[in-house]
Amino acid sequence: MPREHIGYLFWARRSDATTRRYVSRLFADARRSLPDDRLLLFQDDAFQLNPEMTCSDAIRFHRMASDYRRSRDVKWLSEMVHLYRGPFVSGFELPKSPEYEAWVQVARRLWARDYLAVLHLLVEDAVGSFDDDLAIDSARQYLQNDPLHEDMHRCLIELYGRRGDLSAAAEQYAICTELLCRKRGRLPSESTTTALESAQRGTLRNADIVAPTGHKRSFVENRQRRRLWQEPKVRRQKLVLS
Repeated sequence: MPREHIGYLFWARRSDATTRRYVSRLFADARRSLPDDRLLLFQDDAFQLNPEMTCSDAIRFHRMASDYRRSRDVKWLSEMVHLYRGPFVSGFELPKSPEYEAWVQVARRLWARDYLAVLHLLVEDAVGSFDDDLAIDSARQYLQNDPLHEDMHRCLIELYGRRGDLSAAAEQYAICTELLCRKRGRLPSESTTTALESAQRGTLRNADIVAPTGHKRSFVENRQRRRLWQEPKVRRQKLVLS
């Protein structure tokens, strides 16, 4: 990350000269605290981890995303899901730095959205290839992070129906109903109710099960927006995020 961006995130209200001095001191202290000072580099007025000595989940995620775009191989999606371990830099907060808090909230939203997009693509592929175990597992993970996505609930109900697990289908419908009533003040849509009824009657056909709509597009077409958290523009003491 460029020196000026680090300075803005941590010391936005200081003068440029003071900020540069603080950033230099921060870099020196950080290198001394590491087991090997070569782990942290300063090149072209920017700081970065040494790629030959460190491994970053975020960087690996980006590389796998590029591999997936080129090959459309589902194995990259599965590996990307395993890389996501919760909110970006979870547990590290700077409550007295609103600039940092604004930046990290944007980063967390973008990473969470990409994680959901990867899960969505996994569900879509697994539904089409009749891999119900993968589709159900991915749909469950999706709903843990976005519990109000009704289309994903409906897809899960249909998948349970295809497996003949009617109790699981009914339980999923009940969960969906409770969440929508409590959070949005409405019942599930007619198509979700129909999915449960079809599962209970055993009349679901493979062609009836359709992967839900949603976050897929944000992952495939969002490379530029996902870089915003890395390269905020500092202009007259204002952080421009979009």
